[in-house]
Order: sequence, then structure tokens, then C-alpha cells
Amino acid sequence: MSKTTHDTIAYFKNKADKYDLVEEQAYWQLSDQLLWKVFKKEVLDRLPAGFTFFDAGGGTGRWSLKVLQEYPESTGYTYDLSEDMLRQAMAKREANDLQDRWTIRQGDLHVIEGVQPASVDVCFNFHNVLGFVEEPLKMLHEVVKLLKPKGYLVSFTPNLYHALYFNISLGRIEEARKLTGGKGRFTLEMPDIYMFTPKQLQEYYLECGLKVLNLKGFPAFIYPGFLETQIEGNTQTLSEILSDPAVFESILEIESQYLDVEELVSRGNNIFIVGQK
Repeated sequence: MSKTTHDTIAYFKNKADKYDLVEEQAYWQLSDQLLWKVFKKEVLDRLPAGFTFFDAGGGTGRWSLKVLQEYPESTGYTYDLSEDMLRQAMAKREANDLQDRWTIRQGDLHVIEGVQPASVDVCFNFHNVLGFVEEPLKMLHEVVKLLKPKGYLVSFTPNLYHALYFNISLGRIEEARKLTGGKGRFTLEMPDIYMFTPKQLQEYYLECGLKVLNLKGFPAFIYPGFLETQIEGNTQTLSEILSDPAVFESILEIESQYLDVEELVSRGNNIFIVGQK
């Protein structure tokens, strides 16, 4: 087992039981609503009713469950390296009686087993998945094999430019300097992970033989604070702003209005990219 793999397993072992508490943080509620809106519009609503998905690095199954509930004819896989995270997904599958539609597998995304090539309509990896793997491009090549012709690959990844801003804003200059090499971290207890630029992700997709259909960066006008990187807790200023439902909806509306502005891609906290096989 490589050091990267060992560090990733150890990191999520300590996070698994509380990982879904992120849903209680106001900032990530806003980010998740934007991500779901774009994912539905740009990908899921374009698929046949009985589509099959592959949630790469799906962990506790947060997004797998959302897709299965919203699209009742769909079936899917959640695939992750961490057994501790997947136990949470299995509990959700049992609680929602989804055993017939939801396959959960533990394994390395560099060598995916138990899924037939060209059998999946959409593969997605959200948040830091692509950053945590040992070889991001190798992982992308591997998941592309699963896609049917015209199938979609969707990534939502950490933005290098925001990570630089975040560390500098906290006075962590050496951490920011380290990021200029392409890897770094948001919290001192997490291992170094890859961070990406929009151009780099486009190049990866093209190298995998995909046509890039969509590239966005969001949220672009409101960023997470330090506590939003801790799974539990809300930065006071953000909490005060977003706790007002009317203000929350106004910010969501503003963010939505500018989702398609190309110049803002590099400004987003995360980068959203869609490619088609």
C-alpha cells in the first residue's frame, strides 16, 4: 500500500461517522444546491429514465442516495476505497430499501473491479475525490472505460486558485507556497491532495478522449471559512449571513445568474466539468 493510499484511508477512517454533518453547514448547503441544480440540468435530466450511474469515491453515499431518490428508475454504483465510509452508505441503502438498485463496492479507483466496461451512462466524482487519488489522470482513464458511448463524465474538484487564496487568507504562507507545486491542503490534519486549474482539467478530459461540454466554477462570490473545512461548525460571519432564508435565497439566485459566465470559472471554490465519450 502506498503512503498516499494509507494516508487517505486513515484520514477518512476518522471522518466517516461524522462526515454527513457537512449537510448542517450553511455554506455547504448553498454549494450543494448549486451543484445539484447544475448536475440535474446539464446531465441527469438528459439521460434515459432507467440510467445507470457510477459514483466514484462516493463515500457515505450522499450523492448516490440523492440521485436514486430523485430518479426512481435509475440504478447505480458507489465505489470507494474507505470501508468506514462505505458502511455509512450501506446503512442508507438498508434504511431506504434500495438493495435492488444500489450496488456498493470497496476498491481502488485506479483498478476498478466488478463493473462491466461500457455499462454506465454517467460517472461522477464530487469534491475532493480526484485530489485524493494517487494518479488523477489514471483514475479518469479507468472510469471512462465504464462509460457507454455518449456517456458523461462529471467532476467537481478543488480549485487550485481558491486553495491559494484560502491559505494566504489564514496566514499560512508556506502552505500556499507548497500549493504552487500542484498539491496542498485546506486543513493541517489532512494529507496533501492535488488541486486543479480549469485548463488542467480540460486537458485531462481531452487526453481521455472526451469532448468537454461544460466548465463552470462555483460558488464564485461566497467562500468557505476555516470552520467549513472541519465538517462541524460554522464560521460566524457566514452563519449570520446565510441563516436568514431570504438572504440565502438571494445569494443562491445571484450565484445561479452567473454560473455560465466563462470568466468566472477560475474564481469558483470548486470547478465543475462535464465531458462526453
